[in-house]
Amino acid sequence: MANFVLVVDSERSRREHFISRARPLLGVVSGQEEGVVAVGNFHVAWMAGPGAPVDADSDLDGAGIVWGDALDTRGSRLSGRQLRNRCIRQGEQLDAWDGFHALACFRDGDSEGSAQRDTLLAGADLLGLFPVYYWSSPDVLLAASSPELLPQHDAFNPELDHAGLVGILLTGGPVRGRTLWRGVSRLAPGYVLRWTQGSGATQELVYQIPSGQEQVTRPADQLELLDEAMGGWAARIPAGREQTLLLSGGRDSRLIAGAMAEVGEAPSALTLGRPSDHEVPCAGGVARALNLKHRVEDVDDSRFPAFAKLSLTWEHLQGHFAGLYTWGTGPRLRLPTARQSGVVSGHLFELVCGGAHLSWAQAGAQDSNGEPHRNPFLRYVYRHGIPPPALERLLRKDRFNTLVAEVDAEVRDIHRSYPGPPEEGHLRFLFEHWGRHHPGMVPWRLSFWAWPSLPVLDRKVLAVATALPAGAVEGRRLQHQLLRARFPALARVPMEAGGRPPRSVSTGRLARLRAAWTRRRHRPPPGIDAWFYRRLYDPDGEGWQPIREWAESSLEDALPLFDKKALRQFLPPPGTPWPGTDPIIDSFGRKTLLGFFLWADRWGAGGA
Repeated sequence: MANFVLVVDSERSRREHFISRARPLLGVVSGQEEGVVAVGNFHVAWMAGPGAPVDADSDLDGAGIVWGDALDTRGSRLSGRQLRNRCIRQGEQLDAWDGFHALACFRDGDSEGSAQRDTLLAGADLLGLFPVYYWSSPDVLLAASSPELLPQHDAFNPELDHAGLVGILLTGGPVRGRTLWRGVSRLAPGYVLRWTQGSGATQELVYQIPSGQEQVTRPADQLELLDEAMGGWAARIPAGREQTLLLSGGRDSRLIAGAMAEVGEAPSALTLGRPSDHEVPCAGGVARALNLKHRVEDVDDSRFPAFAKLSLTWEHLQGHFAGLYTWGTGPRLRLPTARQSGVVSGHLFELVCGGAHLSWAQAGAQDSNGEPHRNPFLRYVYRHGIPPPALERLLRKDRFNTLVAEVDAEVRDIHRSYPGPPEEGHLRFLFEHWGRHHPGMVPWRLSFWAWPSLPVLDRKVLAVATALPAGAVEGRRLQHQLLRARFPALARVPMEAGGRPPRSVSTGRLARLRAAWTRRRHRPPPGIDAWFYRRLYDPDGEGWQPIREWAESSLEDALPLFDKKALRQFLPPPGTPWPGTDPIIDSFGRKTLLGFFLWADRWGAGGA
């Protein structure tokens, strides 16, 4: 893990006061190690887990810091010195690198022989999964991995951004980078932050998922393209760490397991849940087929209030508040015998070759949160938040005026702005917005205990996403073909399929019989919900009831922003089941609303 904060400020006393206040707040878990660099008007501090890949270098001219794996196409890691040399001596440019990381480079404008002004460049991985937030004026720059740290600066006035709140309630994440704090932005994916003393901050594009490339139409070529990309990623996983693979029993994680096995990587496998869960025998079959050490560990849902505090403190509703359980995954990843721990996950991989963007664009059943949106794809996006009609009723007109309609128009403009066919626009929107705000927040949480490696942070893997035609990936067709052709042993193992009984990817009779046998043999006790994810997301379950009660006590403080009658209709009190056809998806928006009540109570922003 790396939690960092940096400042460029020519007022020395104010700069040092900020760092002295922010440094004690950086630690999130025990056993972390501190790092500090100060050059001229620049000061940065961070806390990282033991063995975390952090590299820093500085001299009188400036500094370069890399938190994580910034990898070139050969898998070589960028060092702090290399970064500093690129920024200071090679035209002050930042490139895009593979791997999960953030980085910062400072050039001191007062160094000997320099007639320049202070300059700071900061960036993150290809999809911006490592969060970088910033606030700036012409003379001050603040940047951090969490908005939590910025109010420690005397020049920063924490004020609720109403448009930022609307975007978060609509989509579950920031729209155009706006956060709950006015003036604080999250760095956009593929962009570099440039701040120059006297001029302020700008964002510069350095990477985009390839667009307009010729699509691969021959089935054999499609299989080869995906197979080569996955094999290349697996071969470039940084060495020296004891890796744990999050193995769910589904398609994404078994494809990743197969690719790692082909290059000689043998991680241990961790499946979340109880032995009675349907996911467990599926994941266990994959682990046995590859001879992997396999652990099954449950998440303690009695700790959900503690997980909520972590999420509210460090994420400020910028991510998937509904997925609080992932804060409980991290401690299981730090292996006691390992000097360095790593985690491999398939987050967002279904967007590369699973066709999720196509299923979202299909007209579906009416959701419970509001009237259908005229765009089926955006209607599904808003189903993971609070749809515009419902949010219009919830928010007081005298506080928000036409903001819901304005932000809704912004979301539609973003979606329309992507070049290429509609399905490519859906894909890009999910990668750059919904995906990195929801499943994309999980790797940063996990990095507090073990450093993540993800296929989707490899440019060759990402290039596959737009090279494959819709017909190849729809319904996860290509994944099934690759499993059958390249990993037949894994194709025969029954598969967890999103709440449906285990089935086999293989078309062989023996594989079908094996899946049927697994369904008959693995029968949970009566009355037990044996789907891990459904149990952990259930808003009426044991994990969420204490949070609902906690938020209820904070509701009155937030009422100046909401219509009381509409709020009570939309958000039934604790103990009352929430409406919805899908207990996971249809509860996302209400959970985000709960999170805002708790955040507003903590910061006294409910009446802003």
